[in-house]
Amino acid sequence: MIQYKEAFTHCREALEETALIFAESGYNVEMSGWKPDHSNETTKMYYNDRKNGRYFAGKTSLNLSAEKALHAIFLNVEDAVKWNDSYKFSKKHAQLSIECDIAHYATNKKLIVDGREFICARAVYRDPTGQILFAAKSTPLKEIKEGGHGTRAHLYISAARITPHPSDSSKSFYEYVICVDMKGMMFKSVLNPVLGRLLLEDVENVRKYCDQLSKQ
Repeated sequence: MIQYKEAFTHCREALEETALIFAESGYNVEMSGWKPDHSNETTKMYYNDRKNGRYFAGKTSLNLSAEKALHAIFLNVEDAVKWNDSYKFSKKHAQLSIECDIAHYATNKKLIVDGREFICARAVYRDPTGQILFAAKSTPLKEIKEGGHGTRAHLYISAARITPHPSDSSKSFYEYVICVDMKGMMFKSVLNPVLGRLLLEDVENVRKYCDQLSKQ
């Protein structure tokens, strides 16, 4: 596992940033400092411009328990292509520990955004209250050469918080925050509005998939 030393570090960093994001008073109090983005009847999206770029946040409710939602959305990574048409492929490259791994995936072209490749260090933290944090960020791997699956994007942070419903443990609340540099020759003024639409679609895919699983 010595070759994955840097990935372990990135797992820790991603979890730390995830915890900080969801602990921000502005985030938790009516999204102070965040601006409304694309939304619909079931999913609310926001954005906040920071040093690394634009952070997008999505909030929705799931008809699935927090633990089942974690497995469905993130841990069963190979299944993502079956329910989310954004993915060209998605697989686990290495299991680092019980709570940490490395995922390798690529996205399909959507709207004006060509497919991108991602290699991410990912980590899970389960709070004693039942709340779950999931975090990921890009990590470099020499054994996976760049260019085979499109431009390799840089994921600054992918942060999720899944909170059990207070009165119905078979349901949960899902919050997702992401900041990504898609690389390539696109102006942010053009790309950011498109990313907002695509991320709304992704959060909606999560909600619909969990709803489907709840009926099985």
